[in-house]
Amino acid sequence: MLLKYLKFFDKIIFMDKKIYILLCICLLFTSCFKTESQNEEVPAVNDYELSEKKTEVSENVNLEKEELSYEGEIHQELSDFIGEIVVKGNGASLFDTKTCNENIEIRKLPSSDSELVYTTYDNLSYTIAGFSDSKDILNEEEGYWVFAYGNDEESQGKSGWIFSKNIFVSSFDEVSNLEFVSAEIIENKAFITIELFRNKNISAANKIETVVTANKGDNNFYYFTWNDTKSDFFYTDPVGVFSWNQENNEIKHVSYHTTESDTKWTVLSNDFAYIIEDCSLNSDISEFSVYDSSTEELVFYGRYFEDINLDGHEVTIVVNPETENNLLTDEMLSEFEKYKEISFTEEEVEAIENGNTVLPLIRCRYNFTENTTVFIDCLRIILY
Repeated sequence: MLLKYLKFFDKIIFMDKKIYILLCICLLFTSCFKTESQNEEVPAVNDYELSEKKTEVSENVNLEKEELSYEGEIHQELSDFIGEIVVKGNGASLFDTKTCNENIEIRKLPSSDSELVYTTYDNLSYTIAGFSDSKDILNEEEGYWVFAYGNDEESQGKSGWIFSKNIFVSSFDEVSNLEFVSAEIIENKAFITIELFRNKNISAANKIETVVTANKGDNNFYYFTWNDTKSDFFYTDPVGVFSWNQENNEIKHVSYHTTESDTKWTVLSNDFAYIIEDCSLNSDISEFSVYDSSTEELVFYGRYFEDINLDGHEVTIVVNPETENNLLTDEMLSEFEKYKEISFTEEEVEAIENGNTVLPLIRCRYNFTENTTVFIDCLRIILY
């Protein structure tokens, strides 16, 4: 093709030799450029746009995975798993998730030194219902302990504390901090409502309310239990018993003790060594439990009428000698026999005629650390 061009220009005898040489060079360059361009594969417009979209999607996916990254080594089958927030019937917000390691130890309290409840494995369903109040280090890895309930066949009915490296928890999850906002104190009332602020930017309300109980031994302190039995609870909240110091409005987490049902009140002994909480099922004769605050071991279970009158490690209890006389002395039982001979009051007679029960009891002071009792008196309670 180049030779054809050259013969053509040989016939143009009036052209200057310099122009001739220049034209030859230009034609040679143009020919080479066209040949090289014909060998190149120009991508179709659609393919280019698709490639750009794929890159954009890939970047978004990577960003999403980074934002939803989880603690612990992810099992291959669970690599795409994402947990979800669930709302209980009472309004509490929990987190459904799965375990993600083998040989996971479930502890009674959020510590590797705590009692081992049982051992589980990966890919089991659990619901997270609370965080430890601070981070811990386990096997040279930092994380929180989370309180969780088992959901599937293998873990149903089991609960305990799991280290966050062994369960899917967002790496951005930090434990909530509860701060005092306000309180309406009514004179001579043991139960009051205080308003707290949760420093979390979450869907659950940041302002929450709870009922606190005055400690009879120290009126500066009030106490409340915080867990998923409360409607404002969120799964990253610390769980257990908290104190509110009325003087400086400090909210302090004092124990991880929690129960599966709501309680009327919770108090601590003045030395913070024991937790005393109401667990009543019967409104006429109230029931309460005493726990060791450090081990959560049950120390005593008993009944009271109107008030336990906590003072140190002593409480006022009522005892039915017909069913529970292990705490009673012979002198107490003798006084009880004398009391039963006393005639019923008009109110008691009317109650009996209406089909109600009048139950005679012994009231005494009980020291739950020394397991000793001191007689107070006998009384009768009408059970409606």
